[in-house]
Order: sequence, then structure tokens, then C-alpha cells
Amino acid sequence: MQFSMKYARHLVLDAPFDITAEPIIKKDLHTAVKWLCQHRQLFRGAMSEPHFLEMEEEDQSRALQHIIDAVETEDLILAKEPFLFIFQFRDDMELFTQECRDKIKLKVNCIYF
Repeated sequence: MQFSMKYARHLVLDAPFDITAEPIIKKDLHTAVKWLCQHRQLFRGAMSEPHFLEMEEEDQSRALQHIIDAVETEDLILAKEPFLFIFQFRDDMELFTQECRDKIKLKVNCIYF
């Protein structure tokens, strides 16, 4: 039986087949934004999508690297800033987290003020 090199590499190195796939955090952000747009009528206040989605590709790469490199708690808080969904009201944020984090299992972060 003949195996392709891609399959052999997967078996030996336990690498995913598509090593160029979009990072999970980025994929989850896009999924959460899509959910938010489809359910905007459920929210009573203003909300902002993550700044990360508006960044140039090079800046996105730096932001992703920053979150990977963050070690201390304070660094991690700052590194998460571009990835935050921002809500005006706490109950809107709680609805969003209940749906996106708890039910859909997305890795998203949010705050309210």
C-alpha cells in the first residue's frame, strides 16, 4: 500500500493535514461575529466587534504572536485587547457568552462598560 507524503507526515509527526489553516482564535472570532450579526435584535445596547478583525494582516500576525508570547497575567490582559467584543450592558455580554462560549464552544473574550 502506498501512502502520500502528506499522510506519512501526519502519522509520524502528528501534524494536522492542513498546516496552513486559519488559527482557531481567528476562526472563532469570525464565527462569533456572524452569530452576533444574525442575532443583533436580541441586544439592547451598543456593541463593538474585536479590533483584530479590522487590522492589516501583518498587524494581525503581531497580535497573534503577542497573545502566544504573553506569560504574565498583565501581559495576557493587554494581549487580549484586540480580540475583545465590547458590550454596553452586562446582560448583553452575558447573553453573548452564554450562546457563543457555553453553547457553541467558541473561544472568545468580552467585556462591558
